Amino acid sequence: MILLDFIGFIMSTLCSLLYVVYDMLLLGGIFILFPFESYDSKINLHKICLNKCNNCCTDICYNISWKSCEIITVAHYYYKTTILPKFHSITDNYFRDRNEVILIKNGEEIKRECRLRIVIVHKI
Repeated sequence: MILLDFIGFIMSTLCSLLYVVYDMLLLGGIFILFPFESYDSKINLHKICLNKCNNCCTDICYNISWKSCEIITVAHYYYKTTILPKFHSITDNYFRDRNEVILIKNGEEIKRECRLRIVIVHKI
């Protein structure tokens, strides 16, 4: 737990540092491109550019994360509904329900149960 907190602190510090570098590069670029403008207009232009860039980056990150969640959901659904049943049908349910209890009476299989509660009700 302490390691995860430390890694989170390092990542937060690194991201904050990178954002300050990005902010200073943007401000420096504006001061280089518009040398004869007033200080107030340069700061105003910096705020406008910073807001537009931040909104664009935020939109892109949200779109990427949303699409990633969609892909994960579709893959999980496909795995549960298609791949897993096909695998069990190919292997003849060899790997399914390893904790299964088989009720046998007089050498014949009566029932297969996975839940212990149902087995206790049958009073083996």
